[in-house]
Amino acid sequence: MNLIESIQSAVNGEEDRAGITLFDVYLSEVQTSNDSDARLRVREIEGAIEANTAQNVEWWYFIDRAIRYWSVHDYRLAEQIKVMLSSEDNIESDKARYYALRAQAAAGDGLLPKDIRNESKMRASSPSLWLDLMLEAYGKGNPAAITEVILELIGGAAPIMSWQQLRAKLSEVRKAYSSVPEFRENIRKIASQIENNEGRMELLKAVDRRVGAILTEIIPAPPEIRPRRTFSIPRKIFDQEKKLNRRIVLPGGQLEMVG
Repeated sequence: MNLIESIQSAVNGEEDRAGITLFDVYLSEVQTSNDSDARLRVREIEGAIEANTAQNVEWWYFIDRAIRYWSVHDYRLAEQIKVMLSSEDNIESDKARYYALRAQAAAGDGLLPKDIRNESKMRASSPSLWLDLMLEAYGKGNPAAITEVILELIGGAAPIMSWQQLRAKLSEVRKAYSSVPEFRENIRKIASQIENNEGRMELLKAVDRRVGAILTEIIPAPPEIRPRRTFSIPRKIFDQEKKLNRRIVLPGGQLEMVG
């Protein structure tokens, strides 16, 4: 058994009743083996990359998992992936590029925001994947930049990313900020730019449930417009005592205060 064979088995959907694949078993065996060294693991991953001639999404997913599970850190391997990513003709699918970029980041020194900015096709067609990579690239080092990135995606009358997609990413977005107060402050800014009123409130409610911040009180829903009610003052004379004064509505409809 080698990495290529274990990946192929997993791609074919072969697993036991507990959902464990030969890929899972192989990763664990290599990790605990005394005969396995770092260079051998790198060669196995290089072979798996070369074997993925069709640029299959699942292959890139398992390659990324292997790099991260084995904690492989090799600049030459990262450069090999970067060269493949340099042309969208090599790796066309957004998901395949997503996992390949993650694999490059894990093998090297991470990703730079400018690298992800270049993924304009992914940004337009798969904004959730693109945002994942941007969050990883920024880490927790630049909350203002993270907020600006999200605003670019959800702002305006025709947002690139829907509020539903952003709501689904709240867990990842929360991790990008260093503290709950920082998350609350920035999510308020983000929500204020969502033009869809229902979307704005649903996003804030989701945040309320997640971190306990009552943000829905800070950015209220638009006021409800109620129909105007009309009524006529009765011509019948009546009076009501209140303390020492009496309010009297005269037949003509005038209000007069008398002692």
